[in-house]
Amino acid sequence: MKAKRKMRNTMILLMPALIIGVAISFGSKLLNGLGNATLVLAGSQVPAGGMSTLFDELEGKSDEEIQKDIDALDIPKTTEKDNQSTVISSGKSSSGLTSYASNETPSDIKKLIEKAKTEQANAKKDGEIREMTYGKANASDVYENVYVKNVNPKHGIDIKACLSAKAKLSTNTAEPIVLIYHTHTTEAYETLDRGYYSNTFGTRSSDPATNMVRVGDALCERLSAAGYTVIHDREIHDTSYTGSYSRSREAIENYKKQYPGLQVIIDVHRDGIKNSDGTKTKPVTTINGKKSAQIMIIAGCQDGPVTEFPGWQDNLNFAVQLQKHAEDLYPTLMRPIFFSPRKYNMDTSPCGVLLEFGSDANTLDEAVYAGALMGDALASLLNDYKG
Repeated sequence: MKAKRKMRNTMILLMPALIIGVAISFGSKLLNGLGNATLVLAGSQVPAGGMSTLFDELEGKSDEEIQKDIDALDIPKTTEKDNQSTVISSGKSSSGLTSYASNETPSDIKKLIEKAKTEQANAKKDGEIREMTYGKANASDVYENVYVKNVNPKHGIDIKACLSAKAKLSTNTAEPIVLIYHTHTTEAYETLDRGYYSNTFGTRSSDPATNMVRVGDALCERLSAAGYTVIHDREIHDTSYTGSYSRSREAIENYKKQYPGLQVIIDVHRDGIKNSDGTKTKPVTTINGKKSAQIMIIAGCQDGPVTEFPGWQDNLNFAVQLQKHAEDLYPTLMRPIFFSPRKYNMDTSPCGVLLEFGSDANTLDEAVYAGALMGDALASLLNDYKG
């Protein structure tokens, strides 16, 4: 990126940085967010009615309020057997994409929808859900069909160079090279696509059939269909919200010891976008005639208060290449990459990223579909590194 930005982009880029700076001054919550983070903040186009804040905390809630939501789930005590990961073996020798993700709603989700139609028939309308498709207008940097929102105070981005760079990735192995995990496992979605939300029916769940694990399952299934063996960590890391990134990091390190060939390490989340007028925004697009949640890649950088992340450029190269493959396969699937002074657990691998699948205002069906589409995109990228 050139040193001088156009004036019309300056305030857009500075606003998130100013917010981050103020927030850091006011609490340990955000200090945790910049290392082993519990906060996701992204500058984006402001929908009508108020500023869009992309916090991992639902609806701007405090850590204490989120913890109450999680405690209300009555998550059972887990055993070592319960926490075992799923090893999804491809059973194939080739890695070509022989088909693409189906746009049919999975049967398990159809059942959930029918059940919700009855249970939520008289649900109180607490706020409107607005649909928005993010794209070029929400980016600070553009190259071809790759869009990036850069809020780093000191680092620019050369998208073309990232695409040309060689990612630290080798896929010529039968060993598992991909780990999918969920730091905030209990994040969940709306069940019905009805244009409003009801606080009576929350978007947190300890049920792997409805929380982030279900999205991870869809991603893994498509990777398996393309011939890759995947590790899916299904453990709940946010039984206590504070420290969830430390716990998921410990899990990553344990998996790396057990499966030393792991290279691509992806934390699957969802966003939460509530506006000042009480509405919620869901990032959504239509792919092959079906609504899909849009996906946002979080790419970190050793900038500002973030330290001990010297290899961030490798992660950025991988993130940009993944974005490119996704947009080439499924145009409009991706929101602009959010390139920011963050680390989370990305430093555990040169090909580590955090993915946000829609927001709490999207439906489970939309998010699971996005998971399948991302599985195709990731398989396409991995195929580039064969040979």
